[in-house]
Amino acid sequence: MNLLKAALAWFFIINLFCPFLYASWQEDLQRGINEYRSENYEEAFEYLYKARQDNRSSPVVAFYLGLVYKQTGDYPKASEYFEEALRLKPPVVEAYGELIEMLYSLDRTKDALHWISKAEQQGIEPGKIGFLKGLVYNKINEPDKAIEAFQKVKRDDPRTSQAADLQIAIAYTKQRKISQAIQSLKAVVSSNPNTDIAQFAREYENAFTKSMEGYRPLRLSAALSYLYDTNVTAKPSTDVGLPPSEEKDSAIMGNLNINFNPLTEGNLYFSAQYALSGTFYRKLSDYNSLSQSVTITPGYNLNWGFASIPISYNHNLLNGKGYMALSSVKPTLGILSSTGQILSLSLGYSHRNMLQEPYDSDEERDANILQGGVGYMYPFSDGRGLLSIRGEYVIDNAKGVNWKNKGTRFNVSLIVPVREKVDLLFSGDAFMQDYKNEHTIFLVKRSDKTYTLNAGFSWEFVRSFYVNSQVIYTKAQSNIPLYDYQKFILSAGLEYRF
Repeated sequence: MNLLKAALAWFFIINLFCPFLYASWQEDLQRGINEYRSENYEEAFEYLYKARQDNRSSPVVAFYLGLVYKQTGDYPKASEYFEEALRLKPPVVEAYGELIEMLYSLDRTKDALHWISKAEQQGIEPGKIGFLKGLVYNKINEPDKAIEAFQKVKRDDPRTSQAADLQIAIAYTKQRKISQAIQSLKAVVSSNPNTDIAQFAREYENAFTKSMEGYRPLRLSAALSYLYDTNVTAKPSTDVGLPPSEEKDSAIMGNLNINFNPLTEGNLYFSAQYALSGTFYRKLSDYNSLSQSVTITPGYNLNWGFASIPISYNHNLLNGKGYMALSSVKPTLGILSSTGQILSLSLGYSHRNMLQEPYDSDEERDANILQGGVGYMYPFSDGRGLLSIRGEYVIDNAKGVNWKNKGTRFNVSLIVPVREKVDLLFSGDAFMQDYKNEHTIFLVKRSDKTYTLNAGFSWEFVRSFYVNSQVIYTKAQSNIPLYDYQKFILSAGLEYRF
């Protein structure tokens, strides 16, 4: 009997106070909405938080809490509440666009595309959702899909044409379709010249036009340097019974480089380079050298990097006579990060043709050379500085039995800007080679380790004129003393780039 009385009393209390509880959270919700609309976000949060404590099943409370967090800059929290507003029943459909916008701002592009798909299936706010879809595709470097989304938005809602055309121009820029980007910018301006978007598009168009007018596809550089070499002849470090000779000498070195980089539209690109280098010694004229090379590089820009096929030919003269010709091709795949870092993978084939007959067929150095490499580049200091690391495996299949070898090469180089027009340059290179056959004269399998260190600086003392200086140290270690040597090269000179 007592239990029945208690139950009836509890039922009476619940029925008496529930309407007041219900009215309380609704009243807090309405006050929170009013404060939000008055842009009093702290007060709005207090009322909405109280309503949330009294009723956690309200999607409207969750939605407005999301709006408050959005306005105060807490996008992760806002996205949580917008997602809850869509999961609770009945869902607040306006939360789709808000949630997608937060996910876009947080770079959660996969989640954004997931909710875009859900919104599209239900036909919710097609103009807004379509525009956000285009923004997401632009962000993840899929400009074709971005353009398709923005074109559809323009067809469905002509009021969005101006903003959509601006985003289409950005997508064309990502595709390197500059002329089409300019046309889209012109459309932005012509549709309504007095808006902020039109002003931005006008400035963007002017910048593009000036860049195209000022672009120089042909660039040249010429340098003249003095150098001193402590071991021109690569004289062995130990006495191997060779006749006495002078190995130290100074020289004049000249370089000419011509680079051609035409402005192309679309993903295909092309570049070409011609290089001429000559070294002329004061006394050891037998070692005067002249080198010419031509390189052409067709390539294709990808959403996440690039693919290229550098093809080159190099011809060397020694003392005025043909010494070596080298032809090579090196397909390369580059993976580009959002911060500008590049990981590259390459496979290469080269053919080396020695233009002078060897005294012995075992010393024949004509070869087919295979190589595979991995590289990494890290730009810093707004692109002026660069760290580059590279590793290669090389198979040198020379005709002569004494020159067949396999080797591993590691290289690290660093450009450090120390002042506005002064850069320090450092590099280190290690090349380890193991030869396949027992040497026919020395009767051992040759093994070489060659180390090269380089330090220098470059200073643009007058516009386009540079002072360059460097010190190079080379140490070659070999189990055959004839190939064991070391040397220093010191150089300084002027360079003009135009």
